[in-house]
Amino acid sequence: PCAIVNVESERASWARGRTTAGDRRTRILDATCRVIARHGVRGLRVERVAEEAGTSVSLIYYYFGSRRGLVRATLEHANARAPSGHPLEFGERAGYEVVREALLAEISDDAATIENSSVWGEVLATSAFDARLRPTVRSAVEAWVQSVASAIRTGIEDGSVRPDVDPARAAQHLTALVEGLSDRWLAGALTTAEARAVLDEAISGVLGPLPPGPQRAGAGAGRRSGTSASRTR
Repeated sequence: PCAIVNVESERASWARGRTTAGDRRTRILDATCRVIARHGVRGLRVERVAEEAGTSVSLIYYYFGSRRGLVRATLEHANARAPSGHPLEFGERAGYEVVREALLAEISDDAATIENSSVWGEVLATSAFDARLRPTVRSAVEAWVQSVASAIRTGIEDGSVRPDVDPARAAQHLTALVEGLSDRWLAGALTTAEARAVLDEAISGVLGPLPPGPQRAGAGAGRRSGTSASRTR
């Protein structure tokens, strides 16, 4: 459908406040996340999103071009607001602790985490039948794996992760496990505590247990700040 939008009005809005368009776009994406979490991608209707966001259907098409464009943008938006989507500050913490915290944050009773996980699971499942969504999903997965691998390398450097660990392979294993556990958790097959316990055990098995405190505190040369262990999920 073609968007019927008064472009001059949009420009006037920008002149009055430069964040107006961004705020509207974010409101639409937040609403789309809620709709997908409740009805799934197959139940996503632009009219339903417009009602949820308190805006017009034409404005949604103006910003996103199509329903598929809206889905792609919503995946990126959900990734950006996910717990692991924020830059991680290592500070005095060892790399192992930072990786563990980032991965466990993906399974939480927090309402926003549940909503983001639901959106990711829905888009991931839909991409199995819609090849046009796959590049977006693949890019998100690759970015998540790379950032987790980077944090694991920091753990190897500071001595909190076993030196024989392959960061890229370990990141693939652990992020894939998070996705599988998230599906079972959201489906009610596992409680939050059960899913987190399985994940915590796997992190320990793949990366190795934390060394004693004094050894960990003495190895800080490889620490970095501002690394994001995000799925850009």
